[in-house]
Amino acid sequence: MRGQYRIVAEVFLFLLGMMFAFSIITSFSSTERELESYAKLALLESVADKLTGFLIASVSFDNASFHFVLPVKIGDSCYKISMGDEVTIEDLTSGLKVNNSAYGLERAFNLSGSEYSSALYLELQKRGEEIFVVRE
Repeated sequence: MRGQYRIVAEVFLFLLGMMFAFSIITSFSSTERELESYAKLALLESVADKLTGFLIASVSFDNASFHFVLPVKIGDSCYKISMGDEVTIEDLTSGLKVNNSAYGLERAFNLSGSEYSSALYLELQKRGEEIFVVRE
């Protein structure tokens, strides 16, 4: 009987070790997902800030055209760029969305356009009172 108790104790000790290892792996993978989400959000915000900067710069010209390059993918997924009341950058896989204020420009100008990051080369055009984003 004594040998059976020892085997049962060893099995329980093994199961306890497996539960401990599983909890550590789960903890690290959830932390990794959170950090990846924060990094993706920060990169989406930087793209929105870049586009908003070009938008503000275009206001001082009558007719202007700004050519720029954006990353094709952020975190292995494409994203959508939209201009309307706000500059919106939306990750197509995770659904993360960043809205940047147009600083009141939407009241003075007609902001329009929607493109996907797969275009790589984009152009922000200002023609009179209309500002729009298009593929180059």
